[in-house]
Amino acid sequence: MVARLEDATPDDAAVVAHIYREIFPEDAHATSAEDAVAYVHEELARPWTRMRLAWDDARSAPVGFAFTWRVADELHVLNVAVVASARRRRIGLTLAQDIVEHARGTGIVRIHLEVRQGNAPAIALYRGLGFVETNVRRRYYGDGEDALEMTLDVG
Repeated sequence: MVARLEDATPDDAAVVAHIYREIFPEDAHATSAEDAVAYVHEELARPWTRMRLAWDDARSAPVGFAFTWRVADELHVLNVAVVASARRRRIGLTLAQDIVEHARGTGIVRIHLEVRQGNAPAIALYRGLGFVETNVRRRYYGDGEDALEMTLDVG
C-alpha cells in the first residue's frame, strides 16, 4: 500500500536512478550509476517534466516513480516503474491514477504512452483506466520487442 506520492526533486536523483537502473537495465541512460543520475537531473531541470515518487509504509526509500512530459495540451508517459519487491501492491495503479488526475486538473486533453506488448499486467492496468490501443510500434525496444501505443482522452 502506498503511503504517499511526492514530486521528485534533484535531491532524489540518486534513488530514482537506482530504481531506473534496476527496472530498465538495457536503457542507454542506465549504463552506469553516474549516467543514470545525470539523466534524472537533466530531466528534472526541464520545465515540461513531472516526476512523482511512490513511498510505501514499510520502506524509508521510494519504491517507484512515474515520469511524464507535458507537450502543449497532451501528456506523454515515459515511465511508470515499481521495484520488483514492491509489485502487486497497487503502487503502479496509484501512480497511473495520479497521472490521470493530474491531467484532468491541468488542462491536458490526451495522455499517450507506449508499453511493451508482452507486459500484460501493465496493459490491463491501463485498459482499466480507460486507455485504448491506438498503434503497434514494431521493434520499438532495444531488444526488438514491439510497443503498444495507448491513449486516454481526458479533456
